Amino acid sequence: MPESVGTAHRAETVGPRRRVRSSSTSGLHPDPGPSVHEPRPSGPAAWRALGWHLLAGVAFVGAALLGRASMLPDTMLALTWPAGGVACLWLYFSRGRELPAAALALGVVTYGVNAATGASAPVSAAFVASNVAQALVFTATLRVGSPQLWRPGLASASPLQGLDRMRPVAWTTVAALAGALAGAAVGAAGLYLAGRATDGEGLVIWTGRNFAGILAVFVLVHLIVRAVCVPSSQKHSSGIDWSTMVVLTVACYVPVFAQNQLPMAFLPTMCTLVIGLRSRPLVAGVHGVLAGSIAVTATILGTGPFMFGSSLVDRVLLVQLYVAIILIKVVFLAAAGAERREATAGLAAAEQVAIAHGELMESALDSMSDGLLLVGADGTILRSNRAGQAMLELIRAGGIQRAGSTPLMHLDGTSFEPEENPIVRAVAGETVSHLDLALIDREGNRRTFIVNGSPLRAEGAAKAVITFRDVTEERAQVDELAAFAGVVAHDLRGPLGAMLGWSELALQMVVDDNAEGVRANPQVVRALQRLNNGATKMDQLVEGLLLHATSRDRELTREPVDLRRLVNEIVEVRDLGSTVEIGEVPAVNADALMMHHLFDNLIGNAVKFVPEGQAPHVRIDGHVVDRCVELTVTDNGIGVPENMRRQVFHRFERVPGVTQKGTGLGLSICQTIVERHGGQIGIVNPPDGARGACFRVRLPAA
Repeated sequence: MPESVGTAHRAETVGPRRRVRSSSTSGLHPDPGPSVHEPRPSGPAAWRALGWHLLAGVAFVGAALLGRASMLPDTMLALTWPAGGVACLWLYFSRGRELPAAALALGVVTYGVNAATGASAPVSAAFVASNVAQALVFTATLRVGSPQLWRPGLASASPLQGLDRMRPVAWTTVAALAGALAGAAVGAAGLYLAGRATDGEGLVIWTGRNFAGILAVFVLVHLIVRAVCVPSSQKHSSGIDWSTMVVLTVACYVPVFAQNQLPMAFLPTMCTLVIGLRSRPLVAGVHGVLAGSIAVTATILGTGPFMFGSSLVDRVLLVQLYVAIILIKVVFLAAAGAERREATAGLAAAEQVAIAHGELMESALDSMSDGLLLVGADGTILRSNRAGQAMLELIRAGGIQRAGSTPLMHLDGTSFEPEENPIVRAVAGETVSHLDLALIDREGNRRTFIVNGSPLRAEGAAKAVITFRDVTEERAQVDELAAFAGVVAHDLRGPLGAMLGWSELALQMVVDDNAEGVRANPQVVRALQRLNNGATKMDQLVEGLLLHATSRDRELTREPVDLRRLVNEIVEVRDLGSTVEIGEVPAVNADALMMHHLFDNLIGNAVKFVPEGQAPHVRIDGHVVDRCVELTVTDNGIGVPENMRRQVFHRFERVPGVTQKGTGLGLSICQTIVERHGGQIGIVNPPDGARGACFRVRLPAA
């Protein structure tokens, strides 16, 4: 019973509704979506398409004759029907605009084969309708379910897939079953109208035979054609793989199907299992077709385990089911193996990339001059770079295995409380920035470090990354310079005081002479004024240097300091009145004199650096956060550009373009005072986007 594919049904009758092109020749082609399209062939491509259709027609005729050779004696039942698979392959490989013409040509060929083999016109028409429905349902189902399955001329934004993937194999199986069911139903209806009704057993045999035929032909030919057209899509199997497959298949299947004494059809499936797991999809597909051919041939010759069936129908159903199971199993196993091998190769490649990145990161970390530690929640040092290990060896012979085992000190010599430890704070989720601390190394020398800590946000137990830099020598040099500057500044105060006094006296004498009618020389007056201004500026600079030296070297006397009272005293001395607004300001544990210098500088800067003609306004607020007091000093001045907010804390650093006079030491003194107390100071944006500057200060709470 030759069968085919192709009648002029519309796409809506064979699959889900999809958008179709307006052309009258494309009504049978479901639109696969914007990511998949088929360029219209032209020139040589059009001739190649014509050649494909001619080849498919010839193949269909040959497959139909081969199917008729598997007819059981005295029946109209064929054990296999490869022509159904050729028809499905023909339509699936056809482009959208070619599909109606291909279906029509296939229908003509089908009718001709049936007529040539003695079928009447009504019966031939029924077979045409059956095969058309079967192939259209198969094509529509597969294109909708697996739109990325490769076919000639198909272009896609994402990679196309072959039958070496489990999803396309699954959808091919579903499409083959749907097509076989549709073909059997339409064919039975057509034969009924032609007066050749088919019973239930015939329908089952028809469906099973076409299902196995579609799977065998489509899977094998698709694998071969894709391997030829896209060589890079297939990993080539060696001659040993092919010869091993053939030998195993023949050795396992031929003996079992050459006898009909024992029902041992299950034994050779062990061979199919091994080949499916170890072979490439193309080798596995050829094995499935070869094993199925052996089973069908033996059954036709009257041998094999399926001859134990009680009736002819039973034997036919068994061999069809057997062939379908072999094909599905071996192709699924091969596709799973291909995906597993690809995933393994991808993991291996990713592992190599990760190793390379790890080695690069290791080299980068070891090249750092700062020490780096990865610390666990319990303080265990999990990882350290080369500089970090060297510093740990410097602190204690043999290094340190657990952070926190070495006593830490503030720069003034007082010990860190356990909750102040930067590692404890970082592990608890707090970011620690530029914290100065001191400790005693293994030789009894005091060393100074700048420490930064960040919580490591990762799954599992809490961790922290700690970086630290030994600034002992650097600070010693800075301290020497600061001490020298302090001595020089102190020694200059006497001469400067005399200069200021005599210049003021001379100016006063000039004023008195003018009052008595004696006209002074204008040039002398200007010279005296310049002398006095220069001496005043020098005195301010010397005072700043002395204060800077004091803020670094003076021993701190920590005690509870009422900041609200301290700020009120500064406001009263400066006669600022309502210019400064004080909110809730908690007490801090600090040196009172240093706090006076700190807030005097901050308030002085706030009222100084305002636009001309604008009344200054300063607000001071504070609240307790994690055993610390966080203070904000907000003004309505000219503000500090974001790119300068760290630099302005350096000595003699000023914002470019600022016209207000100053020594450039005030904020450096503030930073020194805050850091000596184990706190932090920085500049943030004012609240509510207001203009001005907002200094945020963090100090230990009382």
